[in-house]
Amino acid sequence: MNFLKKILFISLLTLLSVQFSLRVYSQVEDFDSLVFALEGLPENEARVDHLTGLANAVMFNDPNLSFDYASEALSLALDLGYEKSLIGIYKTIGNINATQGDNSGALKNYLSSLEKASQFGDSLNMAKVYNNIGILYDNQNNYDEAKAYYQRALKIFISLSDFEGQATIYNNIGFLLDNAEQYDSAISYYHKTLLINKELKNESLDAFAFGNLGFAYMHKEVFDTARIFFNRSMGLFKELKDNNGIAEQYSNLGELKLKEGNYQESLIYLEKSEKLASEYGFNSILVKNYRLMSEAHRELRQFETALKYHERYRQLADSISNAEYDRALYELQVKQEHEQAMAKLNLEKQIHDRTARLKNYLLIAVTGFLLIVMLISAYYFKNRQKITRQLKKQNKEIIKQQREIENQRKKVVNANIDLKGKNVKLNQLNKDKDFLLHVVAHDLKNPLNQMAGLSKVILLEKELLSETQKDCLEKIDTVSSRLSSMVDKILDIDAIDKKSYNMNLEETDLRIILEEAVSDFENAAKSKNIRIHTNLNGGAYRVRLDQHHAMQIFLNLISNAIKFSPPDKEIFVNLTQNDFEVITEIVDQGPGFTSEDKEKVFEKFQKLSAQPTANEESSGLGLSIVKKYVEAMHGKVWVESESGEGAKFNVSFRKIKTSSLKANQ
Repeated sequence: MNFLKKILFISLLTLLSVQFSLRVYSQVEDFDSLVFALEGLPENEARVDHLTGLANAVMFNDPNLSFDYASEALSLALDLGYEKSLIGIYKTIGNINATQGDNSGALKNYLSSLEKASQFGDSLNMAKVYNNIGILYDNQNNYDEAKAYYQRALKIFISLSDFEGQATIYNNIGFLLDNAEQYDSAISYYHKTLLINKELKNESLDAFAFGNLGFAYMHKEVFDTARIFFNRSMGLFKELKDNNGIAEQYSNLGELKLKEGNYQESLIYLEKSEKLASEYGFNSILVKNYRLMSEAHRELRQFETALKYHERYRQLADSISNAEYDRALYELQVKQEHEQAMAKLNLEKQIHDRTARLKNYLLIAVTGFLLIVMLISAYYFKNRQKITRQLKKQNKEIIKQQREIENQRKKVVNANIDLKGKNVKLNQLNKDKDFLLHVVAHDLKNPLNQMAGLSKVILLEKELLSETQKDCLEKIDTVSSRLSSMVDKILDIDAIDKKSYNMNLEETDLRIILEEAVSDFENAAKSKNIRIHTNLNGGAYRVRLDQHHAMQIFLNLISNAIKFSPPDKEIFVNLTQNDFEVITEIVDQGPGFTSEDKEKVFEKFQKLSAQPTANEESSGLGLSIVKKYVEAMHGKVWVESESGEGAKFNVSFRKIKTSSLKANQ
C-alpha cells in the first residue's frame, strides 16, 4: 500500500485507543446525566477524573467536544498538582490527535504520558503508550521499530496477565504481516484476537478485528468473505453508537464494491460515509472517500464529477499530510524526544534514590561529621609544626615535578609538530601514489589491448605458425587479458574511492540477476568438475538495485567461490526472504578463512592465507569492490567461515513492501 493510501487509514488505525480507558463512561447510555453530574462537582481531583472520562466517551462521536473536556481536565490537574492524572489525560489528548490525523501532536502527548507513567511506575499505561508509539512508527514504514515497541508492550501485558492488551497487540502484529502481503499469517493473528476476546466480550475489540479480517480477505480478493466481515464489524459499531467506526465501515464497503465493479452501489456506501465523516470532522476518512468517489465517477464516465472529487481529495490530503510529511525527520523526532524523556526519567529516579538514602543516613552523617571534625582539630593543633614541615617538603617536590612536566610537555609539543609535518608528507605521497597508479593504469590499458589484439590477428593464420609460436601467442593473449582485467579493477577501485560512479536504483527481481550470474560461470565450474546448486524458488524477490553493479557483486562472489574451491567440490547459491529483507548466500567448500583473514577480507590489495586452487589470477580487489557496491545500494555484506570448513558470503538488501488496521490503546 503506497504512502498516500496509508494516510487515508491513519484515523481508523487509532480507533481502539480508548478501549482500556474508563470504559464505564463509554457504556453508560444516559450521557446527559453524566454532563449534569459534572455541573455539581467542585474544582477537585474527582472533577478531573470525570472530565477525562467524558473526553473518552465522546471521542469518536464528537472529537472537538472530546478535546474541550480533555483540555479542561489538563488545566485543572495542573492547577491542583494532580500529577498522576496526567498519565491518562496526555494519552487521551494524543488519541484525539491521532483520530484527527495530527501525528506530530499525538507523538508529543504520548511521550508526555510515557514520562508520567514511568515516574509513577504505572506499567500498564506504559505498555499502552508503547503500543501507540509503535503505531506511529508503523505509519512511517519503520517496521523494525514498530515491531520492537509492540513487543515491549506485549511483554508487559503478559507479565500483568492483561488479556485485553495481548489481544490488541496480536491485532497490530497481524497488520504488520498484512503489509508484508502475508495475508494468511495476518488472518491467523486476527483470529487470535477474536479467540482471546471470547472471554473478554469486548464488542469494540471484536468490531475492529472483524474489520481487519475484511481488509485481509479483500487484499486476497476473496470478496464475499470480506463483505461478511465488514458487515459484522458495521453491526457492532452501530450497537456501540461509534460514528467513526460506522463511517469507516461504510467506506470499506464502498471500496469493496468498487473493486467488484459495482460503481453505483459503491457510491451509495461512500456517500453515507462522507455524510458522517463531514458531520464529525473525520478528515482521514473523508480523504479516502473523495479518492474512491473520484475513481467510481471516472469508471461511470462522469468525468466532471470525478474531477471535482479528485480536487477535494488532493486539497484535504495535502492539509493532513503536509505534502507527505518528511519520514526521516519524523523518525528522528520520535527517537530524540523519546531518548530525552527516558534520560530525564533516569535522572529524576537517580536523584530520588539519592535523596532517600540521604534522609536515611542524615542524622548518622551529621554526628559522624562532628566527631571527625573534633578529632581532626585535636590532631591538627597537636601536630601543626610537623604538618607544616611536611607541606614545605611536598611543595618543593611538587615544584620539581611541575618543572619536569613542563619539560615533557614541550617535548610532546615538538613531537606533535614533527608528526604533523610527517603526516602532511605522507598524505602528499599517498596522493602522488594514487595519481601515479591511476595514470599507469590508464596508460597500460591501450598497450595491453593492442597486445591482445595483435596476438589474436596473428593466430588467425595458425597454419603458418609453428607449435611453439602458437603456444607463445596464446600465452601472450592470456597474460594480456589477465593484466587488462587487473587494470579494470584498479580503475574501478579508483572510481569507488572518488565516488564518481553512478547508481541507477530501480525495482528489480534479484532472482533474475542471480540466475544470469550463475549461468555465466557454468563452463568455469565444469572445468574444475565443480557443481553449482541453486535454491532460488519462492516467488519474486523485489529489491531496489542498480542492475549492472548488482551483477558485478555476484559475479565477483561466484568467481571467488570457484577459484578457491578444489576440484570435485560443490557450491550453493541460496536466495531467501523474510518480512523485511532479501538475503543471498553463496557457500563454498574451499579452505575457509582464519580469524586474521576475516578482519581484512574486504580491504583493498589484501593477500589472504587461502590461494586459488588452479593457479587462477587474484588481484586482491574483488571483495573490496563488492563491499563498496553493496553499501552504495544500502545493503549489507558479511562472511561466515572457520578455517578449513569453507566460507559463506551473505548479501542482504531491504525488501520492497506494499501496506489494514491497527489499534491504539
